Amino acid sequence: MISLGAIELSDHLVLAGVLDTAGVATSTVWTLGGRPVIHSQSLTGGRSLALQGENHFTLDQLIRIRELMQAARPVELVHPQFTGMVYITGITSPEPVFERSDPPADWPYSAEITLREAR
Repeated sequence: MISLGAIELSDHLVLAGVLDTAGVATSTVWTLGGRPVIHSQSLTGGRSLALQGENHFTLDQLIRIRELMQAARPVELVHPQFTGMVYITGITSPEPVFERSDPPADWPYSAEITLREAR
């Protein structure tokens, strides 16, 4: 089961970016003897992730995800590849399977939900 906050989603969603590593900033300082001293620290913010689904979102789910995004609070993502807190940063290219002037709440959509891992 895949869920984002309290929203249950299709089990067919792909989670992109889960194998990426968080960014690291490094700086090098040279000693008087000519030896480098390297300092490193992780960048603020976590990995960029994306939930991708061809026809696996519904109109109602996208509306509820948008409401979570507007609250600007981290939510729990439960996915077979990753479980943790994320910020919802956007909904990219939501497109209905078939155009309809007044789609019902369970009308299927393709979309990509962009996320940022909370750290």
